[in-house]
Amino acid sequence: MVVEQDIKEAFWQLLEEKPYNKISVNDIVNRCGIHRNTFYYHFENIPDLIRKMSLDWIDEIVKENTDTAARLMPYFAPLIPRGLKHKKKIMNIYRAVDHDIATDFIRKMADYAAGRYFEGSHFDPPLNDEDLRLMRHYGRNLFTGVLIDWLDADMGFDLMQLINRSQQLLFGGKEGKPLYYPVLSEDAEESVK
Repeated sequence: MVVEQDIKEAFWQLLEEKPYNKISVNDIVNRCGIHRNTFYYHFENIPDLIRKMSLDWIDEIVKENTDTAARLMPYFAPLIPRGLKHKKKIMNIYRAVDHDIATDFIRKMADYAAGRYFEGSHFDPPLNDEDLRLMRHYGRNLFTGVLIDWLDADMGFDLMQLINRSQQLLFGGKEGKPLYYPVLSEDAEESVK
């Protein structure tokens, strides 16, 4: 795994120096002092390298927060400082990749993250399969939308403040009661049954 980590670090370094679409596998292996075949032993291509790095981040967040998470968005809040720490690199990739490809990638990562979250042991009782699919769908779309908005704004707004305030409005103020909770009309309630 040392070589794999060296490849990841070389890629991060290169993102500081040049645009994403100008980084080649040769650049990465030259930085590491390894052969091209070694790169391809660990990764299919550069997008696969990014995918695996993203999954590593998510797995670290899940592992660090499994026992303390109660709500979806605060659970993934640790991604925010990591994202800001690597803002230049992340925005380098986001701006260079076709928007549909970036959105699809973010959706897949959000689905993986939501799956890890909702399959976690912090639910008592555990979610049944139907509810798990529903909540994974909800979490994926919530996380995807929020993340794309943040990236489209060049990470220019306080995402942590947005998450904290929305959680407070939806799930409870100081007394633990929601400050705002939408009430469906009888007609709306019937239409969702």
